[in-house]
Amino acid sequence: MLGRMPFLAFAVLLLGFVPAPGTVVQTVTAGDWQAVTSKQVVGQGADGRLFYQWYLTVYQLVPRQQPVFRFRSPDEGAPLSEVDRAAGGAKMWFPIQSATIVGFAKLMPGNGSQLVVEAHEASADCGTGIVSVFRFTPHGSVKPAATLHNGCSLTAAIVRGTGGALDTIALRAPYYAPNAALCCPTKPEAGATLAYRNSSWTLSPKFYQLQTPTPPPPNGVWKPKFNKWLPTLSLDKTLQTHAAPKGNGSVDFFICNNGPISSISYREFDYAISGCPLLEQGTAYSTGKAGPERGNVVYDPAHQIVLFSRGCCSVESFVLAGGIGAPPSPVHEADLTDVRTHRGLHLGMTQNEVMAIYGQSYVYSVASHPGLIALRYFTRPPTPIAACGGDAGRQNLTFAFRDNKLTYIEIGEGC
Repeated sequence: MLGRMPFLAFAVLLLGFVPAPGTVVQTVTAGDWQAVTSKQVVGQGADGRLFYQWYLTVYQLVPRQQPVFRFRSPDEGAPLSEVDRAAGGAKMWFPIQSATIVGFAKLMPGNGSQLVVEAHEASADCGTGIVSVFRFTPHGSVKPAATLHNGCSLTAAIVRGTGGALDTIALRAPYYAPNAALCCPTKPEAGATLAYRNSSWTLSPKFYQLQTPTPPPPNGVWKPKFNKWLPTLSLDKTLQTHAAPKGNGSVDFFICNNGPISSISYREFDYAISGCPLLEQGTAYSTGKAGPERGNVVYDPAHQIVLFSRGCCSVESFVLAGGIGAPPSPVHEADLTDVRTHRGLHLGMTQNEVMAIYGQSYVYSVASHPGLIALRYFTRPPTPIAACGGDAGRQNLTFAFRDNKLTYIEIGEGC
């Protein structure tokens, strides 16, 4: 039945859309990117005034499918903060927020443009004005490039470059000398220009606070909480102490929606996901700042299934797992019920059905996940892996069951 669906309708079904929370206020699109601001009521003051949590959501536009979720503030940091909600619906004075998309600008050299956003947050005083610049990576990640702060207010306008010159940002706000009080700006009306020159940001005059991030990880925003959310059973110490028997037959890899695979290259570890390009559209993440494990993740909230990659250097794992609760922060969503392996494994199979494909194996308890039992195997790719210096490497397979139902499939690659 799915095979008869129009391609666009099928893409919409397969690739889930992550909507902006609350009421959409502004949508701006440029090239392959779309930015959306929205707001959601979080409480009410004693005088009846409504207070809002504001959001900035960024999507990547991919031909013939719905916008792909890539970033959200405050879930993934600045420019917006999270507004605390009052317990029991109590009426109180909440922090005030607002956000405006200034637009997309060609501020930095290279292909593509950068996103410029204004925000303002205040509680007991006039608050802080914030101007943020975001850049986009070739892998589809959204990264902070520069952030400016100023007491009370800060507005931005894009100044288009002429004659091949890069764009700049014109900033307007009061100027406060280092010891000036918020009531009394040193210059009530002031301005400055933010420009990217010689591989760095310059602010002239230096009236406002300019911050540039430390070098970001090569792939994905830092999400240490994903360590606990994403299960990787091959890291279980009890399983690591047991040798795995050689499985029957060839190496395995994931396939989405029963798609045919005409050919496969074993040069890189990601051959294990070559039949499931959906994961390439997933949310990129990193589990740390120094030499971290990185990967992509897709989640199916309707069926509580997650598909993700995770690895670093000469080791990488690709996992399909069921019974997984909601992520600690939003990630790309899709229907994952059709994901299986090339050799015919899918969630819900029994131990005997798996062993009929892979052969006999020892059954182990998983200490880190009580109630799970696991089967383990290994195979070898038919050709050398580039990351292994010409060696064929090794494919390590871990299959876990709860109540004799397959709930976890891990295809691990290593040298």
